[in-house]
Amino acid sequence: MMNQIAATVFGGGGGCRGYANSTNDHQVLSREWFVKLWLADEKNASYRPTTKNRYVRNVGTTSTAYASVPEDGFTPTPLPPLTQSAIGVLEPTTPQEYKVAPLLLRSNLLITRDIEWANLMLGFEQENRYAVVDAYYPQAPVGFISEQSNVIARQILRTRRPFIAKITDSMGNELFRVRRPFWWITSTIFAEIDGKEIGVVHRRWHLWRRVYDLYLGNKQFAVVENPGFWNWTFTLKDIDGNVLAEIDRDWRGFGFEVGLLIAV
Repeated sequence: MMNQIAATVFGGGGGCRGYANSTNDHQVLSREWFVKLWLADEKNASYRPTTKNRYVRNVGTTSTAYASVPEDGFTPTPLPPLTQSAIGVLEPTTPQEYKVAPLLLRSNLLITRDIEWANLMLGFEQENRYAVVDAYYPQAPVGFISEQSNVIARQILRTRRPFIAKITDSMGNELFRVRRPFWWITSTIFAEIDGKEIGVVHRRWHLWRRVYDLYLGNKQFAVVENPGFWNWTFTLKDIDGNVLAEIDRDWRGFGFEVGLLIAV
């Protein structure tokens, strides 16, 4: 499951829309599809009730799904069915893997970012917020990503600022978090579950390409490569060069974003 955590981390970084998909199941995303998704984002923006920290099984799908139970009796929108079967290397075997299964047992994840007007109009860096949706079922989010960082560090250090990003399920229960210290030339990101480090991502220095080495403990198991410059496709490969996943980042344009907002 570690390669999926990496895909989630890279998909949520610094863009308006990211699209992480398996290489065996591609989906063409049209402009109209993004319009419908944006409207679905707005409809579900305030849906974050408090929950008890436990999980229940939902066996009404082709594979086991896990949903959080709200404390206040509120009945949430049912989670979309999982799009990958929990068999083979994807089968959860530890409490940590069961905890992240509701999010990572999905073959296509779309990371959406809200418009931050203070950043857009005044250049004031705010804490980033993202919603995670299943690309096949965009009506309801399956998770959220929220940044925690110092307000002064954000304005001074900008993209090199240290931060912690919490990845939660649709009910706000923390699944895992990523932590990045301040960096100057190369960066390092740590993935943690319940305070335990489960993986590390090191950015390798290159003059124009973006290359990231992924480690479990002291052993490298994959690499993420990007041609650089204006190319926003990141390819995740194992140590033998086999493609595991791709992360695509899409910017729809300022005029399109404003036009959508006015239309609503």
